[in-house]
Amino acid sequence: LEPLALSELAATAVGLARADADADWMLRLDALRRLLMMRNMRPQYALVLAGLADVADDLGDWESCAKFLDKLLGARDLLKEPWKAQAACLQLALAQERAGHIDLAESTLLAAMERARKLAPAGNLIPASARAAQALIHLGQLHARQGNADEARAWLEGAVDMAPDPETQLAAEQALAALG
Repeated sequence: LEPLALSELAATAVGLARADADADWMLRLDALRRLLMMRNMRPQYALVLAGLADVADDLGDWESCAKFLDKLLGARDLLKEPWKAQAACLQLALAQERAGHIDLAESTLLAAMERARKLAPAGNLIPASARAAQALIHLGQLHARQGNADEARAWLEGAVDMAPDPETQLAAEQALAALG
């Protein structure tokens, strides 16, 4: 197939798979992922990885979801897409937690916060601060789900302090209020 046809195939297949998630779509998308990787079609490869992660998430297959998000994170780094990489890092942490890898999820959330910090120097302080605050919110919620209320409160109070916009501020305050 020509690159343009593969691009169209990737976009169509991911859309269909997201609409009708099942194990067959996982197999089809994974075969397409391999082909795109062999052809070095990185943007389409990233698209298919995101689709695979979404399908795995819909199916409750957290191990596969985490595996595909980890690969997506690497692809976003190769594509020099730091904002998308930071978002993938947050998604990866949630999948890792759902898969039962709590320590790994915490490390990934700390990495997401560091990635957000690195986005700020290019004049992106407010959106970067929002991303860092989101990572803190997730860290707080992770600790709350593990029964570590004091640790959760510390992370969430940090998120409230860091939140640069009303939406992030509200999310942080609601997460803190949920602790009781």
